Amino acid sequence: MKMPKLLLSLVCALALSGCIDVSLDFDLKSEQLDIRTLQGADTGKPGPNPNKNCEQQGGSLTSHADGSTVCHHVTQFSIDTWLQEGKVSFIDIGSTEKSKPMPIDVETEDKGVIKLTLDVNTFISEFNEDMFPPDMPAEMQQAMIKSLKEEVGSEGFHIAFTGEQVKDTNGSLSNNGKTVTFNIPMLDIIDPANKQSPDTYTAVIRVDEMPEKLLAPVTFSDSEVRKFISSELDGKLPVGWQAVVVTAEIAENKVSMVSDYIINDTAHRFMLPDSTASENALLKLHNQMSEDGLGWRKAKLTLKPEGSLRIEPLD
Repeated sequence: MKMPKLLLSLVCALALSGCIDVSLDFDLKSEQLDIRTLQGADTGKPGPNPNKNCEQQGGSLTSHADGSTVCHHVTQFSIDTWLQEGKVSFIDIGSTEKSKPMPIDVETEDKGVIKLTLDVNTFISEFNEDMFPPDMPAEMQQAMIKSLKEEVGSEGFHIAFTGEQVKDTNGSLSNNGKTVTFNIPMLDIIDPANKQSPDTYTAVIRVDEMPEKLLAPVTFSDSEVRKFISSELDGKLPVGWQAVVVTAEIAENKVSMVSDYIINDTAHRFMLPDSTASENALLKLHNQMSEDGLGWRKAKLTLKPEGSLRIEPLD
């Protein structure tokens, strides 16, 4: 597997210039990728400037007073394509063709949530293959590595992903919790035997906006619901009961409930057998839903004997 052409050209320039910093910022909501290449000030050392042809390649170039330059490219990507192929890719700069995939696995974690896994060792290995091809004399390779170790500071590759919420990661998290960055120092690429980066970077990111509260009925049918019905309702209600309907209100972690069971299409008021267990179970469910942006204050809950729970907001 090979890296996208633009990244490879930057690596080739790096091998000779030794002073470069590359940022790839993936905006998951707009499906836009910003690529920024910082080239340090010319210190008189030989080697190409990777930003020299920035504007000819469709980028915008910014020059700073200290002699450094920043080349900025914008391109697109498709999360649907990521999920179909299982890898991160984007439209190559100056082309309409999709880039070759990067060593970043993509999978669906939940509705509107994706998991990204960057194989750092593969990332480094692919760059090394292009920086130090097999036909390069060993003496030249060692001399280049020695020179780069002396010149490279904190530069490197910074691969950032911005969504609605970063739920879990071992990367660098922004203060607002929306952006995660995977950092790979150039020293790790030059000297992989002594790399400081982890073997893998991972991030679980919610792409879509979370709803502010429960706006429409939702139905649960899982083992916890069935367990509650079996332990708290079955055997304590008349045979043939059709449903239990609970009007519940939660305020400051306190629960108030009014319950009816339905049999022969007629409602009968009753008290839940173990009100403490019922309140605790409801509070737990309420907190889980609130974390997912489905909070509510007052709701109608309908439990069916087959093992389902329907929650309908009343506020």
